[in-house]
Amino acid sequence: MIHFVKKWLFPLLGALLLLWFFITIDMARFFNEIINVDLRLVFLGIAMYFISISFRTLRWKILLSGVKVVPHNQLYPVVVVGYMANNILPFRLGEFVRSYYLYKRTGIGVTRGITAIFVERIFDALVLLLFIAVIGLFVPIYKNLTSLGEAYNISLVQLIILFSFPFLLAFAFVMFSSFYPQFVLALLKKIVKVFKSSISGWIYKKFDVIVKGFRILSSPLIFIRVFALSIAVWSFEAVLFIFIGMSFQIDHLYTNMFYFLITMVLAMSIGNIASSIPFAPGGIGLFEVVTREVVVLFSFMMIDRTVASAYVTVVHIALLLPMIVGGQIFLITDQITFKKLLDNSKQG
Repeated sequence: MIHFVKKWLFPLLGALLLLWFFITIDMARFFNEIINVDLRLVFLGIAMYFISISFRTLRWKILLSGVKVVPHNQLYPVVVVGYMANNILPFRLGEFVRSYYLYKRTGIGVTRGITAIFVERIFDALVLLLFIAVIGLFVPIYKNLTSLGEAYNISLVQLIILFSFPFLLAFAFVMFSSFYPQFVLALLKKIVKVFKSSISGWIYKKFDVIVKGFRILSSPLIFIRVFALSIAVWSFEAVLFIFIGMSFQIDHLYTNMFYFLITMVLAMSIGNIASSIPFAPGGIGLFEVVTREVVVLFSFMMIDRTVASAYVTVVHIALLLPMIVGGQIFLITDQITFKKLLDNSKQG
């Protein structure tokens, strides 16, 4: 049953969402919108995304610095390959591929690599929630999401809260562990005693590595640097959304440029929070549907679903395809195939 859910159910749900995404629009207009897009702005947006990935690399470098200082140019290919794997595999299994590839290139343990990625994800969610909260000072987000939820017979506000709560809880745990590691490890040692001695010892050793990975955040300077880099990461990704919006001339529909900008940032924030759920590869299906509805709703219905769908499709291609191509290039340069890396990751 678990194998069925892992291999087929969630990817199937993603495919069904993608099918619904396309059957609710005018396909002729959809392709016409894409054909007429300004590719110069699209490629400029992709360039901004690569800068975002560079900031992600720098953030990961800081989080791993407690173990080993890895040069930026050595770590960057690992990040790109990890994102390539996430865009191909469901359930964010690319995180394990990325951690294993880190181990092969630098010798840093897989558990430590995953711990740093876990911290990254928490900071990502916090920054996205911060963006949404700041935008909420200028537009009635709660009211709009409530009306959209009523239209689809689901509570989008409750869903966002539901998505946010695990990240906030995880952040609290990480920060508490970073300041009180001995207390957390002593508590975990008591908990794992319910397992057999050999298993409990293995679990405790893994948690010991994880908690040690959290300790780096007890430094206020490092915490500020990681948080600031997280803002930079999502700011540059937001610029991709903005440039691609301009390539569709969506900005011309707004009398106020400010509202165009915050709509693009809001679409980026909510779309990424939704697609953070381990689902189909690259969040395909869920990302399209959620991001499109946000664009339509917060454009005050100036953008219809067909135009919004074309826009979101190009955005997602711009997020997925460059990483897939870039990851393959780095693997070819390293003389390893993705299949071999994946198989080795499973064995590791």
